[in-house]
Amino acid sequence: MSPGTRKDGSGAGRLLALSAVCLLAVALLGLWTFRRFVAEPEGGPALSPSPVPPVAQAAPSAKPELVVTALEGTVERGAAGRWQPVRVGEVVAPEQTLRTAARAHAELSVGGEGARLVLPERSELQVGGLTRASHRFRLTRGRVQVDYAPEGAREVRIESDSGAVAQASGARFWMLASGTVVAVAAERGLVNLSAAGREVQVREGQQAVVVKGGAPQAPTAIPLDVLLSVARTAQRSGACAVVEGRVEPGSELLVDGEPMAVVADGRFRLTLPQRGSAREALLVVKDPRGKTREQRIACLTQAPEDDPTASVRIDWTQ
Repeated sequence: MSPGTRKDGSGAGRLLALSAVCLLAVALLGLWTFRRFVAEPEGGPALSPSPVPPVAQAAPSAKPELVVTALEGTVERGAAGRWQPVRVGEVVAPEQTLRTAARAHAELSVGGEGARLVLPERSELQVGGLTRASHRFRLTRGRVQVDYAPEGAREVRIESDSGAVAQASGARFWMLASGTVVAVAAERGLVNLSAAGREVQVREGQQAVVVKGGAPQAPTAIPLDVLLSVARTAQRSGACAVVEGRVEPGSELLVDGEPMAVVADGRFRLTLPQRGSAREALLVVKDPRGKTREQRIACLTQAPEDDPTASVRIDWTQ
């Protein structure tokens, strides 16, 4: 073969090889373009379809719990007559009772913020049913302060052994159960007080009283001051003194720390026992909110003089 013929054949071969390379490059570019913009859309490679999982049902909300947030003195919880000390952070379960000793108190919360209770000294509170819509308690002795912020249809219900019931959805109020009298004093909001088939609405700044077995009395303004009148009567052998007097209806009367019976209109007549060598007895009156006033009665060793009445005007604002 002549040199001219070899040169022409070599040029044709290079042209053919170059054409093949170009075709391969175009094919690769086309494949990349297809995969980049068609088979793999922006956001990542295409995934094969998968079955849609069923929508999970929301788990029911946990029931609220009564938690001890603060306490002072001897505070116990128990059921069926078995008692044990309470510590801050513990939960008082439904059907358990919380009780406070003299000079003790407990602060409680239900389901977090916005629902608080305070149990002062010498009081007992039983926990009832607790749900997101209803918090139920029973005050068997003493008093309780209830402070609930409005939250939907949530309601707090405080029952008593005498049948009186206080209900509110958003209020701050006190409830007293002395055994013969139940009293409610509202500091904020509205409280429904019912007993014996009748209900009254106790509004902010009012209080209402229920005498055991009766219906609620008409609400009245919370008194700013109370007149405690005490008079001695005939001396009795072996007694410190015999006194009679009157407190505001719905108040609690204690003698040397022990609760005393007061009739519906607040009258009382007491024989104060002689306690060892003690020369006096201490009378304490508390209104439904726990406002307190004290009066000391000197023990007599002989018949009292004429007209021994002592009156004390109590100003709760001081």
